[in-house]
Amino acid sequence: MKLTLVYVIALVALSASEVLSISLKKGELKAPSTPLAKGKHEVKTAHKVKTADKVKTVKKEKKEKNKDSSSFCDGKPLSHGKQLPGGSCSPTIQGDIPSAERMTSTLIISPENGAVLEPNQLFSVDVLVKNLDTGHFSDPETEYNALPQTLHHGLIQGHSHITIQRLIGNVPPRANEFAFFKGLEDKDNKGLLTAQVIGADNSTGLDAGAYRICTMAGSFTHQPLVMPIAKRGSQDDCIRIRVGEGKGKGKGEGKGKGKGKGKGEGKGKKKCQDKDKEGK
Repeated sequence: MKLTLVYVIALVALSASEVLSISLKKGELKAPSTPLAKGKHEVKTAHKVKTADKVKTVKKEKKEKNKDSSSFCDGKPLSHGKQLPGGSCSPTIQGDIPSAERMTSTLIISPENGAVLEPNQLFSVDVLVKNLDTGHFSDPETEYNALPQTLHHGLIQGHSHITIQRLIGNVPPRANEFAFFKGLEDKDNKGLLTAQVIGADNSTGLDAGAYRICTMAGSFTHQPLVMPIAKRGSQDDCIRIRVGEGKGKGKGEGKGKGKGKGKGEGKGKKKCQDKDKEGK
């Protein structure tokens, strides 16, 4: 009887072993895998294999996307530190971006908006700038758009410019035409930056006409400042002035028409003549 019982138990064990072997070959059941970091055993299921394949696909797509980004400038003329009027493709990354509390802001305090100035007489443009670490000015002939934007104590390292363009009616001026341009490469004095309007030929001031004066802030290698949010005030300022077309002409014609032709034309003409002499 004991011999029979031992024989039955042996047969049952042998059958179970064969079933387990067949199941493992078919992939229906697997023995516990290598322990994970937390000491648990992982059993791979069809669902988990599918998830792993999906993650692998996503990673592959991201890799392909990054590859496309790195090859964005392939076949295009590259920016290489020089100013290229014909256009180019820059591989330079944007760099460090300040917080919203450290965004740059600028205000032109002189001349005043709407001011009337004498023709060809020296004047300065005074600017107050906030949240810009000024005095960082690379060589624009060899390092233009060459380096990413950088921060110092949270402020963009860069500089500003003054650009003056003549206006004709309501026609937007061409961006590559200007009456005066100067880079403000010095460190500010308690936020104040100043530029005297002196031409390349040492001429002073501006000819008679209507003008727009603007600031143009840039990072160390002159690219426009990159800000952290879209809804914000401008980092630059613009004003409009008139040169040599103010009080003489307007006052003369006004009094002439209202109080007598002789008096009005005489006074107006004299002032205009004075302005012409100063302009010459």
